[in-house]
Amino acid sequence: MRIERVEYHSETTLSIYFGDVEDSALVVEIARFAEFARDGLRGVVEVVACAASLFLEFDVLKSSVGDVEKGVYGLLDDFVMGGEVLGNDRVLELPVFYDSEVAPDLLMLADHKGLSVDEVVELHSEVVYSVASLGFAPGFAYLSGLNPRLAISRMSAPKRVAKGSVGIADVQTAVYPRESPGGWVIVGNCPVSLFDVDADPITPFVVGGGVKFRSICRDEFIELGGVV
Repeated sequence: MRIERVEYHSETTLSIYFGDVEDSALVVEIARFAEFARDGLRGVVEVVACAASLFLEFDVLKSSVGDVEKGVYGLLDDFVMGGEVLGNDRVLELPVFYDSEVAPDLLMLADHKGLSVDEVVELHSEVVYSVASLGFAPGFAYLSGLNPRLAISRMSAPKRVAKGSVGIADVQTAVYPRESPGGWVIVGNCPVSLFDVDADPITPFVVGGGVKFRSICRDEFIELGGVV
């Protein structure tokens, strides 16, 4: 892992870019390095791991942008050489009902890709995805690692998307934690709650963590609280 470029956003924030192309392995390494950097950078108040970059906010009274950048280079050398950081190796398994009853775009995707619905389900559920970043809405995780055979552009116009909808957009997949507008191609629905302000943690997703989908039948979907 090496630094490609540095961008300054303000006198207290900057981003360190490690690459422009999303890579599942890079996502995990950036997330691990973020944990490593939190305790090793003087004056830093926030470190956010993103798909191909690290966002840092620091206290201008305790450090400078130059010191932070220099510190990142130094820590990266230690991190690469020693790897003295514990990553999050857990894999979150999420049940998904893959059916046109809850997935309005499933048949379209299968037809567009020249696949059967069963093949789409197999390709989508056989992968262990990496959480590239969190955003768009609370509990919404951008997952990298999608099989290229399922990659498809998002819809040209947004639509109302049901809570739990599992979507694909370009080379990523994600689950909508709540009903909201969206343009992703919907292939299934997950009945598990993915954001709860009263829970600890409020979302099960961790940047750099793994996610795997498990195909379930209609009865199990309903038993788990799914709505058709």
